Amino acid sequence: MKRHLIVCLVCFTSLNTFAQITVGNTTLQVREVIGNLDIPWEIKWGYDGFIWMTERPGIVSRVNVETGEKMSF
Repeated sequence: MKRHLIVCLVCFTSLNTFAQITVGNTTLQVREVIGNLDIPWEIKWGYDGFIWMTERPGIVSRVNVETGEKMSF
């Protein structure tokens, strides 16, 4: 699951690209979860199943991985 998260996070700032990557014996599906971020600073996988992240200007957000919905706090 963490490998999948890392691959998704790498795609944050890319265009709507869908691809498959093979890591060892595991094939991962790559997709953009959210775009238009203002310098993502720290990204963590929360216990609640959401991605928690900060952006350089001090914005703290929770991102729904399934829908891409971003809630800023």
